[in-house]
Amino acid sequence: MSPKMHQLQNQLIAAARESPLLIFEATSRKDGTSFREISNRRRYKNLTNMLATNYDFKILADELRVTETVVNWAIAEARLHDEPEDTTNKQAFKETTNNVLRENGVAENN
Repeated sequence: MSPKMHQLQNQLIAAARESPLLIFEATSRKDGTSFREISNRRRYKNLTNMLATNYDFKILADELRVTETVVNWAIAEARLHDEPEDTTNKQAFKETTNNVLRENGVAENN
């Protein structure tokens, strides 16, 4: 891992002490479709409060280790946030999300 990646990993580890990373599944109450996502506990609570009428939520993995795979996912998430319409960023985010899901024994998103 490069020094920059190592630095980012240490930052994510520090942030995870305050609000641990987790994987959750959200299932639509309307049509039953579902997706899995990585989040921190604080954001997960906010999402469940905002979307509880439309989705059922379930935590699939709690207190994830901050691995190189998670660091790559965080980079892809930041890039997608900065340029949400960029198709390369969308694909990278999807791939890195599935990599984290796979690493934690959770079914991948389609």
